[in-house]
Amino acid sequence: MVKDSSFNPLQDPDEKYRNEDYIMAKLVERNQEELKKIKSIHNLSDEQVELFCDFAGLRHKTLAEMKLKLVERQAINPKASQSELDLGAYIEQIEPQVREAVMQLRQKGYTTYESGFSDFDSQKIGFEEEHLKDFIVPESLKKDLEKDRAKLIIKPRSIEIKFSDFYDLEKIKTLWQKVVNELPSLGTTARPNNIKSAQTFRKKQL
Repeated sequence: MVKDSSFNPLQDPDEKYRNEDYIMAKLVERNQEELKKIKSIHNLSDEQVELFCDFAGLRHKTLAEMKLKLVERQAINPKASQSELDLGAYIEQIEPQVREAVMQLRQKGYTTYESGFSDFDSQKIGFEEEHLKDFIVPESLKKDLEKDRAKLIIKPRSIEIKFSDFYDLEKIKTLWQKVVNELPSLGTTARPNNIKSAQTFRKKQL
């Protein structure tokens, strides 16, 4: 029996434009026809599209360079340090602009598990615990970041810096340092990362 095609659900032709990976690829390519569609569907301004493209390009370049450095590290020195074992990853697997911030936060007791590029115009560090549920952002830090048209978003399990202007890795690193400096020490170093990938990393080191 041949099914009546009218019973088959119609596929949304614009569905791919809501897929983050697809959008990211088109931003990197700067595919103008696709960018017009993305801009229309998501009601973006020309400035936002340009900003997203710039950050997507930087992210793509950064991850590609990290991949090469990781291969080199694994070939030359595959044995992880104690801090890397606790982190559950080689230091080369942490994006360079947020690497120092992550390690400093772990020294302060924060159980980081994700970090780096997030969304299309922001950076994020996530935690396994609600370390920041009672944290109040100092007004001085807010104003300092606002000078660079950057907004700090604090949630119990994460910190996010959202940008209105494009910055290179060194500038982003500087802004992260300002944030880390204001976060209080929790009185101990972070416990070993407990997510699945971290556990797998440690098992491979045995």
